[in-house]
Amino acid sequence: MMVRARKPCQRSTAHSHESRYYFFLLKVSPTVKASKAALIQRLKSEKDEKIAKGSAEQRAIEAAITAAPKQHLVNTDKNGVIKQQYKKGKGNIPRSGAYVFFHCTSKLLNGTQVHSTRDNDKPFSLELGKPHVPCWIIALSTMMVGEKALITCQPKYAFYSIPVPDGWSGVHRTSTLQFDIEVIRSFVPGKDGPKAIPRPQDKSAKVAEDEENDEL
Repeated sequence: MMVRARKPCQRSTAHSHESRYYFFLLKVSPTVKASKAALIQRLKSEKDEKIAKGSAEQRAIEAAITAAPKQHLVNTDKNGVIKQQYKKGKGNIPRSGAYVFFHCTSKLLNGTQVHSTRDNDKPFSLELGKPHVPCWIIALSTMMVGEKALITCQPKYAFYSIPVPDGWSGVHRTSTLQFDIEVIRSFVPGKDGPKAIPRPQDKSAKVAEDEENDEL
């Protein structure tokens, strides 16, 4: 009868290393736990500070908006589009044909936020004089670069006659909306700016530009 020789057991070596590893963890565990607790506490403190700072900034904005006079932008419809400027801008007011880049936080009248370009730092852009959200065209035609204003739009000047963007939950064609707008840049192509529409200077634009260069 032939007896097969057994292969050397490798598990004992691996098990030995594993035991030493866990023994090491047991020895340093108080230090590890203390470091982890300190890190968690620091991150929590930073988060709380950020929230507190954001809340303070939001309260300051709300106070500025409340104190701002209401400017009625449509002469034939007093409450159609109301502008409350809470930060002045610089430069010239854009004219028809100008391209405008702007941040916009969109809310229902009850304060529910439905969309914000500030969340992903991807500003909207449009050409004045071309069909778009009516109250955006009306408001941006009165705003300078750097200016911030709250625009309240009745349904007729919002999405009554144009499609509501995808993902804007709770917005209907009969919704009255408020847009917190900040103008980032405006220019007329070929005159005071390049002939092509430049992308906003953010990370997503840089990635898109690199992708186009790769395709070429």
